[in-house]
This record gives sequence, C-alpha cells and structure tokens, in this order.
Amino acid sequence: VELSLFYESLCPACRWFLVQQLFTAWLLLPSEALSITLVPYGNAQEKNVSGKWQFQCQHGPEECLGNMIETCLMNEAKNFTTYFPVIFCLESGSSVTKNLEA
Repeated sequence: VELSLFYESLCPACRWFLVQQLFTAWLLLPSEALSITLVPYGNAQEKNVSGKWQFQCQHGPEECLGNMIETCLMNEAKNFTTYFPVIFCLESGSSVTKNLEA
C-alpha cells in the first residue's frame, strides 16, 4: 500500500491521525506492506512577493515553522525509518516547536 499524507504540523485532526493511527500501523506492518510519504504542507497558501516566497498556514506562523522543521528533518535524514519516529515525537506533544528540545 502506498500512502501519501499531506498534513499540517499543528492541525489537531492531522496530528491525531499521524500519532494514533498511522504510526501504529507503520510499527505493526512489515516494511514491504506499507510505503508512506509525508508532506507537511497541508492547507497552506504561498505567494511570490517581489521575488520572495511568503507562506501562510491555516494555524498561523508557528505551523509554518513546524512544517519547515519537519521538511528539513526529512531532507537531512533521508531515511523514513530514521525521521518518522522523530516526527512522531514532535507531533505527540503539545506543539511541534515546543517539542524540539525533547
């Protein structure tokens, strides 16, 4: 099964699904049974203002920051099995940006 999840880092429903459903399924199923692509962008808007991109996220600037942090983590870690547990940790707490230290 191939699954792409377009989510928002501060969306309560997205966070619930990722933490309570998707992560659990990923842990239980064999790796060859489930292929997941995470896209922390969700319901965001972008516009080019004088050559500079500006983003507006549904749940405010902190969500845009959380989305960026998770995107950077995925880009740097490269390996899904490395970054998904970290994203799970970030999404499990009260706020992605407040969970960075943990």
